[in-house]
Amino acid sequence: FENYFAIPRAFLVGDVVAVADVNEAVAAMKQDGIDPRTTAVVEGAPASQIATLGPDTGTASIVAYNAQNVAVDVEAANPSLLVLTDTMYPGWKAMVDGDHVPIYATDVAFRGVFVSAGTHRVEFVYDPVSFRLGLVIAGIGALAITAVVVVRDPRRRFASERPSRV
Repeated sequence: FENYFAIPRAFLVGDVVAVADVNEAVAAMKQDGIDPRTTAVVEGAPASQIATLGPDTGTASIVAYNAQNVAVDVEAANPSLLVLTDTMYPGWKAMVDGDHVPIYATDVAFRGVFVSAGTHRVEFVYDPVSFRLGLVIAGIGALAITAVVVVRDPRRRFASERPSRV
């Protein structure tokens, strides 16, 4: 069975409603006339980028997809917003043609990235700071334990202090 009314995993829109926070986004999504296939509700979108969007959008095709990387090829007829219907979550970073760009919370739960007209490769990479911080803390802990064992091995210390038996 195929749902012909399902929204694609990645698509372009040329109509954006800018809101300040998630509460405004929820209220905007409930309004009549908001079609998520053609209009995106975006939190914190800059007015300068919204003003340049065009009505004809173009196509977006996912070319690579795994848990930590998503690559989307975009052919945009006009400046547009690429909507990726994956969950917006801290730690995701986006690049358009190798240049880092901000990700905006879109339609309350998804990710959105502005693209200019033309052909682009948009890459989403999951690289949370918490993971790198955890690696650093684990490394420091391992070094500290190693230093304590090497410097203060009680068996070696007491072995040299024992009187020898003859």
